[in-house]
Amino acid sequence: MQYDILKRVVDELARVLPGSQTEKIVPLDNGGLCFRFQARKKRFQLLVSPDRGLPRIHLISRRQEASEHPSPFYLQVRKYIAGSRLAGISVHGGDRIVEMRFERSVGVSLLIFELFAAKSN
Repeated sequence: MQYDILKRVVDELARVLPGSQTEKIVPLDNGGLCFRFQARKKRFQLLVSPDRGLPRIHLISRRQEASEHPSPFYLQVRKYIAGSRLAGISVHGGDRIVEMRFERSVGVSLLIFELFAAKSN
């Protein structure tokens, strides 16, 4: 994914998602995650896929099926992020790195995704 495209996508997500409650996090077979958010009586699903063949982050409309074998990474994400509010999302450091900031009563958690394809320069 090119930086300028990623920046536009994340800027749009930053207008829609902050303040949303994390309802559920679904582990996907390719190691990705699907976040289900609710905000202002609307529901959103955010797909984050680190798949080296097609790394991506975007909203989706179709429900994703959970992996039968969730990874230890997913279990840690669920532990620290489930039930929190998305405080912000941004492209970090002028590169293809997306930072998601979650807040809940016990503190703040950052989730950082590097969206690099297998043949990145």
